[in-house]
Amino acid sequence: MGIYNVPLLNSSHINNTNIAIILSIRYASITILTFGTFSNVAVIAIFCKKDMRQFKVSAYLICLGCVDLSTVWMGSIRYLYYTYVFQDVTTVRLLFGYSSVDGISFVLSMYSSWLVVVISVERVLAIYTPFLRQNYSNKYKPYIVMVLLFIFVTILYITDSTMA
Repeated sequence: MGIYNVPLLNSSHINNTNIAIILSIRYASITILTFGTFSNVAVIAIFCKKDMRQFKVSAYLICLGCVDLSTVWMGSIRYLYYTYVFQDVTTVRLLFGYSSVDGISFVLSMYSSWLVVVISVERVLAIYTPFLRQNYSNKYKPYIVMVLLFIFVTILYITDSTMA
């Protein structure tokens, strides 16, 4: 029971605080969706140019732009769905009733974070060992690293979700 003998987490009773939370989530989701879409599409368009594709880091940045774009869309649609369909934002629900969509969103956000780490390590190695890097690096290495990283993050999610 709530403070005025009103049951908590009841979607039929919405007070002003819940309305303010719902509106903030709606506007923040729409803002993030708009700016995130434009900026990630711009990053993808810039790094897909022929002049930029000659660098190995461009493949990582294109992948990061694609992953961020899909993460922004999945996250924003999720919160917009929560606030428009369920007027009660205090309980956790799965998007569209499926845990796979939430799992994909989690894997993509983890993949995005690990891609930033890989890009940072690649840049540090390029600065501190430029001649060593030329010997063992080829043009397919970024793609191999990205695929292996995606497999690693997916396995990490699967093993973590089955243990819970």
